Amino acid sequence: MTVRATITAGPTSLITDEARAEYEELLELLREEDIEAEIRDRAAAGAGVTWVEITEVWLTPAGSAVAGWAIGKVLDAVSRRAKQWLKNKRRRKLEADPDQKQQRPQSVIIKNSMGEPERRIDVDPDGNVTEYRWVKVEDEEQGNKE
Repeated sequence: MTVRATITAGPTSLITDEARAEYEELLELLREEDIEAEIRDRAAAGAGVTWVEITEVWLTPAGSAVAGWAIGKVLDAVSRRAKQWLKNKRRRKLEADPDQKQQRPQSVIIKNSMGEPERRIDVDPDGNVTEYRWVKVEDEEQGNKE
């Protein structure tokens, strides 16, 4: 199964060398799972957070249709690697400045090719990691009216 991941960030022209290196680390972690990835610009939207605090990962099947169980395995792999990436970033920042106990919260949102969220990983200022999984509920129309 081949899946591509697109990591979206704010205007890449504004990404510092340090931030670029952090995203490159995430690309490498995904490649270890045989997931090809690239970094793309994301248009600014919303308020209250900066583009640096939220990373979106868009998954797109490459080639033929992908079975549901395979997508679940890819989501698990991407989630695992995103958590590892967030923890590595936090650890490096604490090593660089041990007095800085609290850091800004970070989020990674994993979306399907339709732009719908599948998973979200949050790291709060204290370093606690929470993963959310969306459950899709569809409305059914009643076909038989009595």
